[in-house]
Amino acid sequence: MGLSFLVPLFLALGVAALAIPLWVHLRRRHERREVPFPSLMFLREIPFRSEARRTLQNRLLLAARILAFLILAAAFARPFLQGDATAATATVGPREVVVLLDRSYSMGYGDRWEEARSLARRAVAGLGTRDRASLVLFDEGADAPVRSATDPSRVRAAVTDAAPGDGATRYAPALRLARSLLEASALPNLEVVMVSDFQAVGWSADEQVRLPARARLHPRPVGGSEPWANRSLASVRVERARTGGRETAAIGAAIVERGGGEVPGGEVVFVVEGRERERIPLASAGGDRLEFGPVALADRPLRATVRLSPDRLPADDAHFLVLAPGRRLRVLVLEGSGAAPEPDLYLRRALELSRDPPVEVLVRPVDALAAESLAAVDVVVLNDAAPPVGAGGRALGTFVENGGGLMVAGGPGAAARDVEGLLPARLGPSVDPPSGGTLLLGAVDRRHPVFAPFRAPGTGNFAAARFYRVRRLVPDDSARVLARFDDGEPALLEGRTGEGRVLIWGSTLHTLWTDLPLQPVFLPFVQRAIRHLAGRGESSPSYRVGDVLAPDAAETSTGRISSPVAVVGPDGERRTLDDAGGGAFVLRAAGIHEITGDPDGQARGRPVAVNVDPSEGDLTPIDVEELVAAVIAPEAATAEDEGDAAATVAPEDQERHQGLWRFLLGAAFLLLTTETVLG
Repeated sequence: MGLSFLVPLFLALGVAALAIPLWVHLRRRHERREVPFPSLMFLREIPFRSEARRTLQNRLLLAARILAFLILAAAFARPFLQGDATAATATVGPREVVVLLDRSYSMGYGDRWEEARSLARRAVAGLGTRDRASLVLFDEGADAPVRSATDPSRVRAAVTDAAPGDGATRYAPALRLARSLLEASALPNLEVVMVSDFQAVGWSADEQVRLPARARLHPRPVGGSEPWANRSLASVRVERARTGGRETAAIGAAIVERGGGEVPGGEVVFVVEGRERERIPLASAGGDRLEFGPVALADRPLRATVRLSPDRLPADDAHFLVLAPGRRLRVLVLEGSGAAPEPDLYLRRALELSRDPPVEVLVRPVDALAAESLAAVDVVVLNDAAPPVGAGGRALGTFVENGGGLMVAGGPGAAARDVEGLLPARLGPSVDPPSGGTLLLGAVDRRHPVFAPFRAPGTGNFAAARFYRVRRLVPDDSARVLARFDDGEPALLEGRTGEGRVLIWGSTLHTLWTDLPLQPVFLPFVQRAIRHLAGRGESSPSYRVGDVLAPDAAETSTGRISSPVAVVGPDGERRTLDDAGGGAFVLRAAGIHEITGDPDGQARGRPVAVNVDPSEGDLTPIDVEELVAAVIAPEAATAEDEGDAAATVAPEDQERHQGLWRFLLGAAFLLLTTETVLG
């Protein structure tokens, strides 16, 4: 960093003008006291030769005058700083700067978070009076606690208050929010400063995110090239069995080590309801697969934790569990008279393979439906069958109104008539894909409980399924679209009637219209759909940080928790879900949450386990240049090399942006005022 002058001639003239106050001080004569004398007639003049040196008087005043002249000369020479980060990004006019600060749990590794906060503060240190700054904190989602502020201290205060959470890294939401902030700005210069450890798992090559054409991106990596190592719990599984008439659960844990560094040996502890059940030592290198002894399940849910010895990244060293007794689900499949041969084959096999909870499948013709057939049933599936009419239709309507689940598969035997106003959509005609081709599943709402197991990359490819014919669905205003075909038409709809849920599938659950039953995703898809309709889920539900907890989660095997539903987090924070209003909130913290109907949230209710995404424990960095190239418009400068960026900015623009001459004139004015008082 160096100080340069736009008009150095003024500085030279100013240095020459320093001789003026020096000459004034040297020429100044001291007044002599006159002595009256009556007459000179008796005196004789005698020549006397003397020499006198002029000395400086009042040196403090002289220094003030010289400094004032020097500052005035420097101000008129139009100084500017060259070579620092601010000058490198200086452009004509004010700037809109958006600071993206990664708060995912990987930022808690070692001292990365403190380094990140320091870089975030430095990003707003050089802002001028006309510049504006925003702060975006991101993990899987993104929010902006400070938007387009003229006071950089607001950003610094928000950075000080921020802390890494339990979420995973996703760059796309942060970049989309930054784009919206920049697009709303009227300032001529747009900049994004991203502070992160730049994990490869946080970015996918198919992300379609672009910053505005005028925007520039400045990456600020933390962690550098230091070697890292992390041991984490990759997965924890629960194996259920019945021993001596009692249900038991055996716990297995898979431990993985990542990175090139060394992780010291430790141990893993299994804790149930606050009491240590088992402790197993770990090897100092390599992964382990551990098995813990079976736990006898009680009538109430048990809270359990598998915990590793802490390392430099403690967030992924614990996995939380809720061990609850299971109850068999009963599913009634209704078939039409003209249905395809064995239409229930794939559906029945998929449901019978369910272990948590176990499912009992009953198959009946739709014409034989009666009220007594629904007495002990949790879910009814209209599989390629027209809805029942008369007494059967009324019985089915009452069943759903009272909390039962209904799934309708719109195969060739389905009819357009409604069942006592239960369906959230009208069944339209069956259509073939254009030109004899096939349709695919396009958009899928992976935050919905039906598709929640397929959120992670590589866990479910619905696009592999082909559809040779589909049923058009015309949703009403209350319907929620959970999936669409690639032509944009609804594929799966959800509606609510009374206390019950209804799902409508726009194809078959056998292979007449689609090969979905032959795909690996069919079994978990059908099992999750039935569990969701029953309002049960697994006996030991486990959520990921970032999942949405809806009022539906308040349903238990013994009934429904009364509203309002209170949710108490691991930190004691209490939230109330308005069931009638469909309220929900995002799970932000790992640990055991309590769902209770106690208005004060004090009584223990149904526990829910929330865990971090284990993939976040892989700290392998992405190629930063690849990320910058993917999000910056081709015509925009990336400003990666600050020296090159500074060279492209004219000195006049840098001087105009910094405006140092204003501060120098103010200092000169203060000095001259002081000189006047002292003189």
